[in-house]
Amino acid sequence: TLRAIDVDEFCLVDVDAVARYVTLSYTWGKDTMQLKLTQKNETYFRRPGSLYHNLGLIPRTIQDAIHLTMKIGEKLLWVDSLCIRQDDPVDREQQIDAMGLIYNSSILSIQAACGDDANYGLPGVFPGTREIEQVIERVGSMLISNMLPSQSEVVLPSKWNSRAWT
Repeated sequence: TLRAIDVDEFCLVDVDAVARYVTLSYTWGKDTMQLKLTQKNETYFRRPGSLYHNLGLIPRTIQDAIHLTMKIGEKLLWVDSLCIRQDDPVDREQQIDAMGLIYNSSILSIQAACGDDANYGLPGVFPGTREIEQVIERVGSMLISNMLPSQSEVVLPSKWNSRAWT
């Protein structure tokens, strides 16, 4: 069974194999205090609004991914820390073994290549969160803009790129 965050209801739900969902690929970092799914809190996190009531415990990158998923009109988001029971060895092994399929079956994978941990956020999801801003100006009938760094310039040196999987 695949669990996902319902971003409209702010709770966990079970999804079937043909469901449309977005995945988040990010780096946890050293902060082990972030909110995680456990056997003890799973029933609670299935209640509508339960994740919203715990928003302060959810790392910025995951909060931004929830917001981005909503903004693009999708309903479901898969995030390992909140969709895999972290204290259940059997669930962890099954989900980790299926990780390639989970990412491959998503309609979009959000790649959080910036920052060293889950509290960095997703630059550009909210105004003022990018270090480099893209400026676009109209000159006559042309649009002119500055060039942003390429994906390889951002991803290759990132902490995210040093991980074992996507």
